Amino acid sequence: MPFPRLPGRWPVPKPLKFHELVRRLKDHNREFEIHERRGKGSHCMLYHKSLAGRPASVPVPRHGGRDISPRILSQIIRAFNLPHDLLG
Repeated sequence: MPFPRLPGRWPVPKPLKFHELVRRLKDHNREFEIHERRGKGSHCMLYHKSLAGRPASVPVPRHGGRDISPRILSQIIRAFNLPHDLLG
């Protein structure tokens, strides 16, 4: 197994850089969009018009070389109904 698993829980994704997250999402589905102007400060909005049957967006930090935390990656997986191993 690529990452640790607790009984009854999904595996925790490993932290990713912003550009790696965008690359993996676009490889999975080309319709993901990054809205630069909609976020506050150094955040932007990750948007998809109909991946889970409805439009959804999630604010994502864009802090240069810092990693995006597993908690935010889990929120992205749930919001867009993605496979759990996509960001692992």
